[in-house]
Amino acid sequence: LLVVGDYLARRERYRAYAFYLTGGGLALLYLSIYAAFNFYQLISQSAAFGFMILVTAGGVALALRWKSERLAGLALAGGFLTPLLLSTGTNQYAALFTYLLILDLGFLAVNVGRRFTRLSLLALVGTGFVFSTWYFRFYQLSFLGPTMLFLTLAFLIFLIAPTMRSLISRQANVGSSES
Repeated sequence: LLVVGDYLARRERYRAYAFYLTGGGLALLYLSIYAAFNFYQLISQSAAFGFMILVTAGGVALALRWKSERLAGLALAGGFLTPLLLSTGTNQYAALFTYLLILDLGFLAVNVGRRFTRLSLLALVGTGFVFSTWYFRFYQLSFLGPTMLFLTLAFLIFLIAPTMRSLISRQANVGSSES
């Protein structure tokens, strides 16, 4: 589906259909990796996690290539579902917080580079949902320091995104008015 979708995306007539095929291909890859780990125990959790990160990165690369905000949103949603799909029920907050911060930084780079503004809401909701899932299941007072550090860094990322986008827009406007 990814190959056919990529091929059809080159033709303007089939471009919208191509994105549905590509999105379906990404969803099937996520589902296949999840099943290989959770149902059939064919791969380890770390291998499944690595494969899902590759699928997310591939989805973002395709979204950037074809300038598709919807495809980027699907890849980002898959990225946020990854820790939930691969959870073993143990509290691995340091790995989870690090992963979420890396995912949010990736969102920041994509959002600034392509101006996919609707991804901001998806990334904020995704971060909040995954964090809340961890919080209601595992939080204890002894995790206050790392939790506050994570929340501060996450909110700084979401504060930086519109500021960077605004600065880049101003520089582009200044550069075009000087010409």
